[in-house]
Amino acid sequence: MHCRTGDPHDRPDIVVADVTKRFGSNLGVEGITWTGAGGVIGLLGPNGSGKSTLLRMLATVLAPDEGEIRLLGHDPKVASGRLAIRRQLGYLPQRAELYPRFSAFDLVDYVAVLKEMSDRRVRRDEVRRVLSAVGLVDVMHKRLRNLSDGMQRRVALAASLLGGRDSWCSTSLRLGSIRVSVCSFAKCSPSSVGRRRW
Repeated sequence: MHCRTGDPHDRPDIVVADVTKRFGSNLGVEGITWTGAGGVIGLLGPNGSGKSTLLRMLATVLAPDEGEIRLLGHDPKVASGRLAIRRQLGYLPQRAELYPRFSAFDLVDYVAVLKEMSDRRVRRDEVRRVLSAVGLVDVMHKRLRNLSDGMQRRVALAASLLGGRDSWCSTSLRLGSIRVSVCSFAKCSPSSVGRRRW
């Protein structure tokens, strides 16, 4: 796996120090060290090289077995650090596991609750805003099982945009036959996403 690092003069948004992650006897990631600041960071490597595992650790979905990670100035090993990271980070996994009985609105609202957006009115306004940004207002009360795969993917994208994310991770993009994993550490505006054609 190859990592592009940011300008060393910038304050790093990502600090990864000697990180290892195991899955039983299999190594997912071994001894990775790098820093990144601002912009778009691409992780390139063949299938099985640890790109998605590293992004899942950065998104606080997995914890490393060894080493240290700091993201956006916070330590994900500490509960308050994880919460601070999750509030600033949008995460769109390669295969988003959605609850088919939930409506699009209910799923995005559920993710907002998990991010501890506690003011109900503000939270629901934000849910409507991100669903509008991805063009799903007309179907937001339909159950996910009744939406197309593309619409379900947009529901997952809307959830990743909650709160006007400062950072955003996607575990997989395809460029022809090449798969690229990407983290963007620039302000990600749901309104700019809404201007794209879906």
